[in-house]
Amino acid sequence: MVLVGFSTHIPKIQKLLQNFFSGKELKKSINPDQANAYGAAVQADILWGEQSENVQDMLLLDVTLSLGTETASGVMKVFIKHSTIISTKQTQTSTTYSDNQPGMLILVYEEHTVQEAEKYKAEDESQRDKVSSKNSTVSYAFNLKESVEDERVQGKINDEDKQKILDKCNEIISWLDKDQTAEKKEFEHQQEELEKVCNPIVTKL
Repeated sequence: MVLVGFSTHIPKIQKLLQNFFSGKELKKSINPDQANAYGAAVQADILWGEQSENVQDMLLLDVTLSLGTETASGVMKVFIKHSTIISTKQTQTSTTYSDNQPGMLILVYEEHTVQEAEKYKAEDESQRDKVSSKNSTVSYAFNLKESVEDERVQGKINDEDKQKILDKCNEIISWLDKDQTAEKKEFEHQQEELEKVCNPIVTKL
């Protein structure tokens, strides 16, 4: 199992890969950053037909994702199955959607590419919103702590109110440190709880 790409340098990624492939040994003799170039060079040598001694015992195959066309119901009809070795040819007969149809638009799809792009776009936006909410809550809590501990507000806030704000801020900060997987709504809820306690006191200053 050959590692490809910079992220495979990360020990956690390597461990996850080993677990996913039932503990198979990772081959680290090739630099992951250069693996694509090695593969392309070997494939070029094989396609050229004059193989060097270094690649005579190698077999490198290009395979496809599933390829197909859209049916009238909007479902992809697979013509060439996933992992079919290139080059390949497949012929199928299809009927038109209505009688005497003079022409048709054929939409060709490659397995999952469009769906995955939309999925990852939505995931990226969700992650960005979550990080934004977390940063907002963190900033609010630390700014409040800094404000009530500022010497300039001493005498404007009694010790009981000051301690109430500090306790709530520390509670929120502790929660943020422990729960790194919280969702956007949870961060927003924690900030709202902090505001409920602190806003009535802060408005007096």
